[in-house]
Amino acid sequence: MKKLCIVFPGRRYSCDRSLLYFSSLLLRNKDFEMLYLHYDKPKETESLSSLEENHKEAYDYTINKLSQIDISLYSQIVFISKSLGTVVAGEIREQYKDKNITEIYFTPLRETLPFIKETDLVITGDQDRFLPEAKDIFSHDKNAFVLPGLSHSLENYKQPSESLKILSKILDIITNYLDKNKI
Repeated sequence: MKKLCIVFPGRRYSCDRSLLYFSSLLLRNKDFEMLYLHYDKPKETESLSSLEENHKEAYDYTINKLSQIDISLYSQIVFISKSLGTVVAGEIREQYKDKNITEIYFTPLRETLPFIKETDLVITGDQDRFLPEAKDIFSHDKNAFVLPGLSHSLENYKQPSESLKILSKILDIITNYLDKNKI
C-alpha cells in the first residue's frame, strides 16, 4: 500500500518553514512518500503580484507537478497546506474526487472554506487577519483548532521561545488527529 503526502506552501511560506517542515516529518515517519511543492516566494520578498496572480502561478505549478506522477498508485493521500496553499489543495482535491484525500489546513483563507470537509483538520489563530471570524466559523467543528492570540503566522515574533511551544502543541494536535483517523 503506497502512501503519499503533498505539501502545499503558502505565499512567502516555504515547505522548509516550521509548520510545514515538522508536520510533514510526522507523515514521512509513517512511511508516506513526500512531494514538496515549491511555488512560493522567499519570506523576505515583498510580492508585487496580487493574491490572484500568486494563486494562478501556484495552481499551474501544482498541476504541472502532479502530471508527472501517477496518483492512482497511492491508496492513502494526505495534503498539508498553509494559507494560499490551502486554496490550491482544496481545488486539487476536487479534481481527484475518486481518491480518499485527507487535508490538514493551516490558516485557511476565506476562498478555502467551500473545500473544507468536517473530517479535515484545520488549525488557525483567532487573530488571523485573513479570516478574523475563524472562531465563529469553526466553533462547532471537532477537527478545527482556533488558537487564541495567534495571527496568520501561528508564531510569536516577540517571544520566539513561545513559538516553539506553539509548534509543539500543533504537532500534538496533528499526531492525535492522525492516530484517531488511523493515518
